[in-house]
Amino acid sequence: VSLSVDVTGLTDIGQARSRNEDSLEIRSDLGIAVVADGMGGHPHGDLASILAAETVIARLVEFAESDSDASGSIDAMAQALLSAHDTIRTHVEENPKLDGMGTTVVTMLIDPSSESYTLGHAGDSRAYLLRGGELIQLTTDDTWVQERL
Repeated sequence: VSLSVDVTGLTDIGQARSRNEDSLEIRSDLGIAVVADGMGGHPHGDLASILAAETVIARLVEFAESDSDASGSIDAMAQALLSAHDTIRTHVEENPKLDGMGTTVVTMLIDPSSESYTLGHAGDSRAYLLRGGELIQLTTDDTWVQERL
């Protein structure tokens, strides 16, 4: 029996912001989802989230479409996140007016054949699992405050 996976997403501006700085990329056929939330209160969070989401999805699609063994998904995830970081840094170096932009990222790569997933995140955006009507938080906020707890 093979696991059936549906990947969907929705972003919401919330009540505290005047614009939505979220970016969402989904490849249901490959079991890949990425959401990035630009850092509000910092310049160009919307651009940072777009760059991060596009970079992460591109790297994970490369991995998923390659002949790589699923056991390499952790390394692929780490490389995708590092690549997103490098992409943002390069944009800032090329245009200093972008200095200070940043984003959170949550991404998941699902392997239906083994009924497993690889989860990566940076910042305080969260991933949850909804199972049997129960919502389970999968990530711990990656923040300065959380590091001190």
